[in-house]
Amino acid sequence: MILIYIENKEILTKIITYIENAGLSYTTDLNVEYEYLFIAELSNKVINLVNEAYENNKKIIFNTILEEINILKKNELVNQNSKNYFNKLINILDKCEKIIVSLPIYKKLLKEKTSSEIVIIGKEIPIINISRSNNDIYEKYKISKRKRKITIIDLDYDNLEIINNLSLKYKKYNFVYVGFKPDFLLKEKEKEILYKLPKNVTRVKYFNFNILSDICKISYIIINFENLKLDIKYLYMIMLFKKQFLIKESPLFYNYLINSKNCYIFKDEKELNLRFNKIIEGRVGNLTEKAYDLVKDSNFYEIVKKYSFYIR
Repeated sequence: MILIYIENKEILTKIITYIENAGLSYTTDLNVEYEYLFIAELSNKVINLVNEAYENNKKIIFNTILEEINILKKNELVNQNSKNYFNKLINILDKCEKIIVSLPIYKKLLKEKTSSEIVIIGKEIPIINISRSNNDIYEKYKISKRKRKITIIDLDYDNLEIINNLSLKYKKYNFVYVGFKPDFLLKEKEKEILYKLPKNVTRVKYFNFNILSDICKISYIIINFENLKLDIKYLYMIMLFKKQFLIKESPLFYNYLINSKNCYIFKDEKELNLRFNKIIEGRVGNLTEKAYDLVKDSNFYEIVKKYSFYIR
Protein backbone atom coordinates (compact mmCIF):
# COMPACT_ATOMS: atom_id res chain seq x y z
CA MET A 1 0.00 0.00 0.00
CA ILE A 2 1.30 3.45 -0.96
CA LEU A 3 0.32 6.47 1.10
CA ILE A 4 0.36 9.44 -1.30
CA TYR A 5 0.65 12.79 0.43
CA ILE A 6 0.84 15.72 -1.99
CA GLU A 7 -0.77 19.05 -1.16
CA ASN A 8 -0.85 20.26 -4.77
CA LYS A 9 -4.13 18.81 -6.12
CA GLU A 10 -3.13 18.82 -9.79
CA ILE A 11 0.06 16.85 -9.15
CA LEU A 12 -1.68 14.63 -6.59
CA THR A 13 -4.33 13.52 -9.09
CA LYS A 14 -1.72 13.07 -11.85
CA ILE A 15 0.39 10.77 -9.63
CA ILE A 16 -2.71 8.88 -8.48
CA THR A 17 -3.63 8.25 -12.13
CA TYR A 18 -0.15 6.85 -12.88
CA ILE A 19 -0.24 4.68 -9.74
CA GLU A 20 -3.76 3.36 -10.50
CA ASN A 21 -2.83 2.45 -14.08
CA ALA A 22 0.32 0.73 -12.85
CA GLY A 23 -1.96 -1.58 -10.83
CA LEU A 24 -0.55 -0.45 -7.49
CA SER A 25 -2.58 -0.05 -4.30
CA TYR A 26 -2.64 3.41 -2.77
CA THR A 27 -4.40 5.54 -0.20
CA THR A 28 -4.58 9.22 0.69
CA ASP A 29 -5.87 8.43 4.19
CA LEU A 30 -3.21 9.24 6.79
CA ASN A 31 -4.77 6.74 9.21
CA VAL A 32 -4.38 3.68 6.95
CA GLU A 33 -1.45 1.28 7.32
CA TYR A 34 1.02 1.61 4.45
CA GLU A 35 4.36 0.31 3.15
CA TYR A 36 5.43 3.29 1.03
CA LEU A 37 5.12 7.02 1.62
CA PHE A 38 5.03 8.98 -1.66
CA ILE A 39 5.73 12.75 -1.46
CA ALA A 40 6.43 15.53 -3.96
CA GLU A 41 7.08 18.73 -2.00
CA LEU A 42 8.98 20.12 0.95
CA SER A 43 6.78 21.42 3.78
CA ASN A 44 6.63 21.12 7.55
CA LYS A 45 3.83 18.56 7.27
CA VAL A 46 5.86 16.50 4.80
CA ILE A 47 8.95 16.65 7.01
CA ASN A 48 6.92 15.35 9.95
CA LEU A 49 5.41 12.55 7.87
CA VAL A 50 8.82 11.52 6.54
CA ASN A 51 10.37 11.43 10.01
CA GLU A 52 7.49 9.33 11.30
CA ALA A 53 7.65 6.97 8.31
CA TYR A 54 11.42 6.59 8.62
CA GLU A 55 11.20 5.78 12.33
CA ASN A 56 8.64 3.08 11.51
CA ASN A 57 10.78 1.52 8.76
CA LYS A 58 8.51 2.63 5.91
CA LYS A 59 9.90 3.13 2.42
CA ILE A 60 9.88 6.73 1.18
CA ILE A 61 9.64 7.87 -2.44
CA PHE A 62 10.18 11.52 -3.28
CA ASN A 63 9.12 12.81 -6.70
CA THR A 64 10.85 16.19 -6.87
CA ILE A 65 8.47 17.63 -9.50
CA LEU A 66 7.25 20.48 -7.26
CA GLU A 67 10.69 21.33 -5.93
CA GLU A 68 12.82 21.18 -9.08
CA ILE A 69 12.83 24.86 -10.00
CA ASN A 70 13.65 25.68 -6.35
CA ILE A 71 16.50 23.16 -6.43
CA LEU A 72 17.97 24.69 -9.57
CA LYS A 73 17.60 28.31 -8.49
CA LYS A 74 18.81 27.84 -4.93
CA ASN A 75 21.77 25.80 -6.13
CA GLU A 76 23.00 28.91 -7.94
CA LEU A 77 22.79 31.01 -4.77
CA VAL A 78 25.27 31.17 -1.92
CA ASN A 79 23.32 32.54 1.02
CA GLN A 80 21.77 31.42 4.29
CA ASN A 81 18.35 30.93 2.75
CA SER A 82 19.76 28.53 0.17
CA LYS A 83 21.78 26.71 2.82
CA ASN A 84 18.72 26.26 5.05
CA TYR A 85 16.69 24.97 2.11
CA PHE A 86 19.24 22.32 1.19
CA ASN A 87 19.71 21.28 4.80
CA LYS A 88 15.97 20.50 4.97
CA LEU A 89 15.97 18.86 1.55
CA ILE A 90 19.00 16.64 2.17
CA ASN A 91 17.55 15.52 5.50
CA ILE A 92 14.55 14.20 3.52
CA LEU A 93 16.55 12.81 0.60
CA ASP A 94 18.79 10.74 2.86
CA LYS A 95 15.74 8.96 4.24
CA CYS A 96 14.35 8.05 0.80
CA GLU A 97 14.52 4.67 -0.87
CA LYS A 98 14.02 6.32 -4.26
CA ILE A 99 14.06 9.85 -5.62
CA ILE A 100 12.27 10.53 -8.91
CA VAL A 101 13.47 13.48 -11.01
CA SER A 102 12.34 14.73 -14.42
CA LEU A 103 15.66 15.72 -16.04
CA PRO A 104 19.34 14.70 -15.86
CA ILE A 105 20.34 18.05 -14.31
CA TYR A 106 18.37 17.23 -11.15
CA LYS A 107 19.94 13.79 -10.91
CA LYS A 108 23.37 15.40 -11.19
CA LEU A 109 22.66 18.04 -8.54
CA LEU A 110 21.06 15.64 -6.05
CA LYS A 111 23.64 12.90 -6.59
CA GLU A 112 26.18 15.33 -5.15
CA LYS A 113 24.07 15.68 -2.01
CA THR A 114 22.73 12.18 -1.21
CA SER A 115 23.52 8.49 -1.70
CA SER A 116 19.85 7.53 -2.13
CA GLU A 117 18.86 6.00 -5.48
CA ILE A 118 17.81 8.57 -8.08
CA VAL A 119 15.81 7.64 -11.19
CA ILE A 120 14.62 9.79 -14.09
CA ILE A 121 10.98 9.74 -15.18
CA GLY A 122 10.40 12.57 -17.63
CA LYS A 123 7.28 14.70 -17.62
CA GLU A 124 4.44 13.52 -19.84
CA ILE A 125 4.28 14.94 -23.36
CA PRO A 126 1.29 17.24 -23.82
CA ILE A 127 -1.84 16.77 -25.92
CA ILE A 128 -1.65 19.38 -28.66
CA ASN A 129 -4.82 21.14 -29.85
CA ILE A 130 -4.53 23.43 -32.86
CA SER A 131 -6.85 25.50 -35.02
CA ARG A 132 -8.65 23.76 -37.88
CA SER A 133 -6.45 25.18 -40.64
CA ASN A 134 -3.42 27.34 -41.25
CA ASN A 135 -5.73 30.05 -42.63
CA ASP A 136 -7.47 30.17 -39.25
CA ILE A 137 -4.13 30.68 -37.57
CA TYR A 138 -3.04 33.47 -39.92
CA GLU A 139 -6.34 35.29 -39.47
CA LYS A 140 -6.62 34.79 -35.72
CA TYR A 141 -3.17 36.17 -34.89
CA LYS A 142 -2.93 38.66 -37.79
CA ILE A 143 0.17 36.94 -39.21
CA SER A 144 1.18 37.41 -42.82
CA LYS A 145 0.98 34.34 -45.06
CA ARG A 146 3.59 35.48 -47.54
CA LYS A 147 6.88 35.04 -45.72
CA ARG A 148 8.44 32.17 -43.78
CA LYS A 149 7.81 32.54 -40.07
CA ILE A 150 10.49 32.77 -37.38
CA THR A 151 8.90 32.63 -33.93
CA ILE A 152 10.80 34.26 -31.06
CA ILE A 153 9.79 33.56 -27.46
CA ASP A 154 10.94 36.41 -25.21
CA LEU A 155 8.27 36.77 -22.56
CA ASP A 156 9.44 39.98 -20.85
CA TYR A 157 11.10 41.79 -23.76
CA ASP A 158 14.54 41.13 -22.33
CA ASN A 159 16.06 40.82 -25.80
CA LEU A 160 14.46 43.66 -27.74
CA GLU A 161 17.70 44.81 -29.31
CA ILE A 162 18.54 41.32 -30.55
CA ILE A 163 15.07 40.88 -32.06
CA ASN A 164 15.33 44.27 -33.75
CA ASN A 165 18.74 43.42 -35.22
CA LEU A 166 17.56 40.04 -36.52
CA SER A 167 14.45 41.46 -38.16
CA LEU A 168 16.46 44.21 -39.85
CA LYS A 169 19.10 41.79 -41.10
CA TYR A 170 16.69 39.11 -42.37
CA LYS A 171 13.90 41.13 -44.00
CA LYS A 172 12.63 38.26 -46.13
CA TYR A 173 11.29 36.51 -42.99
CA ASN A 174 8.30 37.36 -40.84
CA PHE A 175 9.28 37.36 -37.14
CA VAL A 176 6.47 36.41 -34.74
CA TYR A 177 7.45 37.97 -31.42
CA VAL A 178 5.80 36.27 -28.42
CA GLY A 179 5.90 38.24 -25.18
CA PHE A 180 4.74 41.41 -23.48
CA LYS A 181 5.79 44.05 -20.99
CA PRO A 182 3.68 47.16 -20.26
CA ASP A 183 5.13 50.58 -21.01
CA PHE A 184 5.33 51.51 -17.33
CA LEU A 185 7.94 48.76 -16.86
CA LEU A 186 9.96 49.59 -19.98
CA LYS A 187 12.97 51.87 -20.06
CA GLU A 188 12.91 54.72 -22.57
CA LYS A 189 15.44 52.99 -24.82
CA GLU A 190 13.36 49.79 -24.77
CA LYS A 191 10.19 51.68 -25.70
CA GLU A 192 12.02 53.38 -28.53
CA ILE A 193 13.14 50.01 -29.94
CA LEU A 194 9.78 48.32 -29.38
CA TYR A 195 7.69 50.91 -31.20
CA LYS A 196 10.13 51.13 -34.09
CA LEU A 197 10.40 47.41 -34.77
CA PRO A 198 10.37 46.71 -38.53
CA LYS A 199 7.14 45.81 -40.34
CA ASN A 200 8.23 42.18 -40.67
CA VAL A 201 7.72 41.74 -36.89
CA THR A 202 4.29 40.58 -35.67
CA ARG A 203 3.78 40.86 -31.92
CA VAL A 204 1.71 38.24 -30.07
CA LYS A 205 1.13 39.67 -26.60
CA TYR A 206 -1.08 37.04 -25.01
CA PHE A 207 -0.29 33.35 -25.29
CA ASN A 208 -1.09 30.02 -23.75
CA PHE A 209 -0.20 26.48 -24.74
CA ASN A 210 -2.79 26.27 -27.53
CA ILE A 211 -1.87 29.67 -28.96
CA LEU A 212 1.82 28.82 -29.03
CA SER A 213 0.96 25.46 -30.61
CA ASP A 214 -0.87 27.29 -33.39
CA ILE A 215 2.07 29.59 -33.99
CA CYS A 216 4.59 26.77 -33.80
CA LYS A 217 2.65 24.82 -36.45
CA ILE A 218 3.14 27.53 -39.08
CA SER A 219 6.74 28.40 -38.06
CA TYR A 220 9.93 27.53 -39.88
CA ILE A 221 12.27 28.09 -36.93
CA ILE A 222 11.62 28.72 -33.22
CA ILE A 223 14.03 30.83 -31.17
CA ASN A 224 13.48 30.37 -27.43
CA PHE A 225 15.08 32.78 -24.97
CA GLU A 226 13.06 31.34 -22.08
CA ASN A 227 13.81 28.29 -19.94
CA LEU A 228 12.73 28.58 -16.33
CA LYS A 229 9.74 30.79 -17.14
CA LEU A 230 8.12 28.18 -19.38
CA ASP A 231 6.96 24.69 -18.45
CA ILE A 232 8.90 22.02 -20.33
CA LYS A 233 5.69 21.03 -22.15
CA TYR A 234 6.31 24.04 -24.43
CA LEU A 235 9.69 22.61 -25.39
CA TYR A 236 8.12 19.18 -25.89
CA MET A 237 5.55 20.77 -28.20
CA ILE A 238 8.25 22.27 -30.43
CA MET A 239 9.99 18.91 -30.63
CA LEU A 240 6.77 17.02 -31.36
CA PHE A 241 6.07 19.39 -34.26
CA LYS A 242 9.57 18.57 -35.55
CA LYS A 243 10.55 22.22 -35.83
CA GLN A 244 14.09 23.53 -36.11
CA PHE A 245 14.79 25.44 -32.92
CA LEU A 246 17.47 27.47 -31.24
CA ILE A 247 17.46 27.74 -27.48
CA LYS A 248 19.33 29.96 -25.02
CA GLU A 249 21.92 28.04 -23.02
CA SER A 250 20.68 26.93 -19.61
CA PRO A 251 21.86 24.53 -16.89
CA LEU A 252 18.29 23.15 -16.92
CA PHE A 253 19.06 21.09 -20.01
CA TYR A 254 22.40 19.65 -18.89
CA ASN A 255 23.01 16.26 -20.55
CA TYR A 256 19.55 16.42 -22.15
CA LEU A 257 19.65 18.94 -24.97
CA ILE A 258 23.01 18.62 -26.71
CA ASN A 259 24.17 21.29 -29.11
CA SER A 260 24.37 20.14 -32.74
CA LYS A 261 23.00 16.73 -31.78
CA ASN A 262 19.30 17.30 -31.05
CA CYS A 263 19.08 21.10 -31.15
CA TYR A 264 21.14 24.26 -31.55
CA ILE A 265 22.13 26.18 -28.41
CA PHE A 266 23.40 29.76 -28.23
CA LYS A 267 25.04 31.74 -25.43
CA ASP A 268 24.76 35.25 -26.83
CA GLU A 269 23.73 37.29 -29.87
CA LYS A 270 26.90 36.42 -31.77
CA GLU A 271 26.28 32.67 -31.43
CA LEU A 272 22.58 33.09 -32.21
CA ASN A 273 23.40 34.88 -35.48
CA LEU A 274 26.00 32.29 -36.40
CA ARG A 275 23.72 29.29 -35.82
CA PHE A 276 20.63 30.97 -37.29
CA ASN A 277 22.51 31.88 -40.46
CA LYS A 278 23.80 28.32 -40.87
CA ILE A 279 20.28 26.88 -40.52
CA ILE A 280 18.66 29.16 -43.11
CA GLU A 281 21.54 28.60 -45.53
CA GLY A 282 21.30 24.82 -45.09
CA ARG A 283 24.88 24.52 -43.85
CA VAL A 284 23.94 22.39 -40.83
CA GLY A 285 21.97 19.18 -40.41
CA ASN A 286 18.26 19.08 -39.70
CA LEU A 287 18.02 17.80 -36.13
CA THR A 288 14.24 17.65 -35.86
CA GLU A 289 14.01 13.84 -36.00
CA LYS A 290 16.59 13.45 -33.24
CA ALA A 291 14.77 16.00 -31.09
CA TYR A 292 11.49 14.16 -31.71
CA ASP A 293 13.07 10.83 -30.72
CA LEU A 294 14.11 12.40 -27.42
CA VAL A 295 10.52 12.99 -26.33
CA LYS A 296 8.27 10.62 -28.29
CA ASP A 297 8.38 7.92 -25.59
CA SER A 298 7.53 10.26 -22.73
CA ASN A 299 3.87 9.36 -23.11
CA PHE A 300 1.34 8.32 -20.50
CA TYR A 301 1.80 4.56 -21.00
CA GLU A 302 5.60 4.66 -20.83
CA ILE A 303 5.47 6.70 -17.61
CA VAL A 304 3.01 4.20 -16.10
CA LYS A 305 5.42 1.38 -16.99
CA LYS A 306 8.24 3.17 -15.19
CA TYR A 307 6.15 3.65 -12.03
CA SER A 308 5.24 -0.02 -12.17
CA PHE A 309 8.90 -0.98 -12.50
CA TYR A 310 10.39 1.35 -9.88
CA ILE A 311 7.77 0.86 -7.14
CA ARG A 312 7.84 -2.84 -6.20
